[in-house]
This record gives sequence, C-alpha cells and structure tokens, in this order.
Amino acid sequence: MTVVNPKSISGINSITMASGSDNLLTIHTTNTTERVRVNSDGDVIVGSGITVSPDGDIFTTGVTTSTTFVGNLTGNVTGNISGGTVAGSTGTFTGTVAVSGANITLQDSGSASDDRIALGAGGDLQLFHDATNSVISNQTGDFYIENDSSSTSEKVLIRAKAGQSSINCNPGGAVELYHNDSKKVETLTNGLSVTGSCYATNSGAGSGTSQIELQPYGTDAYLNVTASNSFYTRLGSGYAIRTTIDSSGNFNVNSGNLVIGTSGKGIDFSTGGAGGASSNILDEYEEGTWTPTLHGFVNAGNVDNATYVKIGQVVHIGLNIFQGSNNMEITTGDYINGLPYAVSHLQGVFIGGYADKDVSGSYVVTDGTGNRIIMMGSNTGIRHLWGSFTYRTTA
Repeated sequence: MTVVNPKSISGINSITMASGSDNLLTIHTTNTTERVRVNSDGDVIVGSGITVSPDGDIFTTGVTTSTTFVGNLTGNVTGNISGGTVAGSTGTFTGTVAVSGANITLQDSGSASDDRIALGAGGDLQLFHDATNSVISNQTGDFYIENDSSSTSEKVLIRAKAGQSSINCNPGGAVELYHNDSKKVETLTNGLSVTGSCYATNSGAGSGTSQIELQPYGTDAYLNVTASNSFYTRLGSGYAIRTTIDSSGNFNVNSGNLVIGTSGKGIDFSTGGAGGASSNILDEYEEGTWTPTLHGFVNAGNVDNATYVKIGQVVHIGLNIFQGSNNMEITTGDYINGLPYAVSHLQGVFIGGYADKDVSGSYVVTDGTGNRIIMMGSNTGIRHLWGSFTYRTTA
C-alpha cells in the first residue's frame, strides 16, 4: 500500500512491512529525501546521524544538546561538552584524558573530600586550594619530588618567589640554599660550605640540658655550649672536658697543656707594661738541667745538681757542688762554664751563691765570653758550694 501526500493518518494500530528484499519502512519528505528508516533489525534511523536500537542504545554522529543527562556514559566522547555540569557519585576513565587549549578547573576545597585532585587508593595524595593556601597533602608513605631526566644539567628548583632561587638541587652535585636570591649554603663532596656567619641556637625545650653540640669527628669528640653560657671542648673516652671558656671569658685548660707551636709566638700582655716597653709577648718557658765544667778548682767536688728555668730571655740556674771532705780550694778567677744559655754581654750579674765558708759573696761574669761564672774571692777547706743565679740571655 502506498499513501501519497496525506494530511493525516489515523486509526492505524500497526504497520507491517511487506515481504521483500529490502524489508524496510521509510518516511520521505516531498522532495523524495529519506528522513526516517526502520530496518529489518528494528533500528530506527533518523537521517544519517542518529540510530536508535531496539535495546535502547542511541548512536549519534553529530552534536547532542541536552539540559540534563542521566545515566552512565560508557562509550567514547569525541565531541565537546559545553556548558552545564556533569554530576554523579562515581566515574571512571579507563583511557587517556587529554585536554587541549583549555583548563580543568576545580573550586576551593571546603572539606576533606571536595574539589581536590586525588591520586592513589583512597586519595593518598591530594592537590587542592583551601580558599587561602595551595596544598599538596600526602596521606601515607614517603613523599618524593623527583626529576627522572637523564640529563646531567636539569635541576630541581624550589622558588619562594618567582625569579628568585631558594633551593637548587643539581643532579649528581651540590644542593644549594639561598637567602634573598643569594647563595649561602652549598653541599660539597667532603662536607658543607657556608658563606657568611653560621649561627646555632637552642631554646632547650624538651631536653634535660639546654646545649648546642657540634660533633665533627664521629664519636671521638665534640664542642658544646651549655645553658650556663660555657663553651666546652670534649675529647676521648667519656667525652672528657679538655678546655672551657666560661661566661666571664676565662679560658681554662682542664687537662693537657697549652701549646704554642710557632717559634716567637706566645702570650701577649699588650695591655700592661711601662711606656717604654719594647715587647709584651711571653714567648718561651723551659725547664731542664745543664752540665757545669769546673776550671781552677783544687780538689773540686762532684756536681750534685744543676738545673735551670728559662722564662722568656731570663734564665734562672741552680748549682750544687759537693766535696765529701773539707779540702776543696777556690781562688779568685776560678770559673765554671757550660751555662745552658749564653749570657747577654754586660747583663749577666749573678746574685746569690753560698758556701760553707765565705767566698766573698757574689759570683759574676766579668769577661766577654758570655758563658762563665767567675769566682770572686778565695778560700780553702770548702766541702760544699751551692747557689741560684739569674741572668739574661739573647736567645
């Protein structure tokens, strides 16, 4: 049956297509253009862009415009979603989502679960803005910022302000810390380089003793400053205190010696001395023994003890000659040489000197050799001669 140009058709409960090779039902406009087709599978095809299958699937090749979409989108979206909202409790993309020439925009997060980019199972890593601050929140495990480039020149850079360096991490090299875009700290192969002053402070909160410790050599030694404002160096077993600078500025050597290792250097007393002082440096201290050689002594005894102490250019010597019997004789001009340091010419007057008999008092250096004790006075029957003398040397 063919109906041509009807105004309306009513009272028809069903339309059955005639049997034949095409088995189609079509609707055409007056210009014979096919607009609707029902094929043998029951698909309703509108034009060339929409197909409705008997099981409810709708296939379109053009733009679908709707104010509301309800249900699951399980196919591919190859066109644009423009305006409106996409809402649902769940959604999964199993393929790559590419955005070109546009943005993915989230609003400020107002809770622990909205307007966030969540990564990992249960949102282990979250990226969001809370209306005040931008936040990267790690919920579990370690947090890595990692540059996996094979290049040896591409760095990891952290900047507190655009255009200003804060932390620069160089691949296979230094980590650099900056203050106001000026490098202050740099790691080295063998340690750390600091430009400018290095400060360390400790309020003592949460510790039994408030102190700052610097331990440069493992467990063998460290430096520390305590709450009493004392500075200690500690070395060896039990970290024994070796030196201390107390709060008054006093320097104490608790164990060991204070060693001046450079010749000519010593302790500077520049704040003292008379106006004509030529030096205020105490640069030497020495203790030892010396070997006297006696000349002219008759029946000379044995040298029982001969010692000296040298402080700067001043030498103090001690001498003890003992003869078991009263038969040692001394004559004016007899001398003893072998002094530990030569006497500065005309500055070697000796004071002191004693014997069990009078030898006319002092013994002096009278010639220019600079190394003799000249006996002044004669006596016999001496068994014991001793004395302590002081002179100046140029050494």
